[in-house]
Amino acid sequence: MYGNILISCSVGPACAERLVDFENDDGTIKKVKISDSLLTLAPLTLAKLTHLRNILFPVLIGYSVSAHDRRYARNCKRLRDLLQLFINERRTGKTKYDELPDLISILTTSDVYKNDDEHIIDDIITVFTAGMRTT
Repeated sequence: MYGNILISCSVGPACAERLVDFENDDGTIKKVKISDSLLTLAPLTLAKLTHLRNILFPVLIGYSVSAHDRRYARNCKRLRDLLQLFINERRTGKTKYDELPDLISILTTSDVYKNDDEHIIDDIITVFTAGMRTT
């Protein structure tokens, strides 16, 4: 429930209902809510960062060594691509926030984030993860 609220505040209620492809461990792909994808990927990200191989050889963090790593990277890319689509839609006026601005609307109109979509995506994911960790 908190995940849905956080993602709705981040990308707006209409966008929060959209689904993203998520690849399971067996290789099958299913459509899941953005919040469910983030809830699954957040602990995997922490596990990847704290894996002994990556602590001893930090240069390996950027590489997908195992099948699990490659699946994780594909799921992250799908999620980031969807968030990029939301940014593009907001900037072109295809989707608009309802009564109250959401985080993506605020960031896309900010001078600090001007032409820095990767930073916007990173901050949306950070807000979601931080919110889930503190609720």
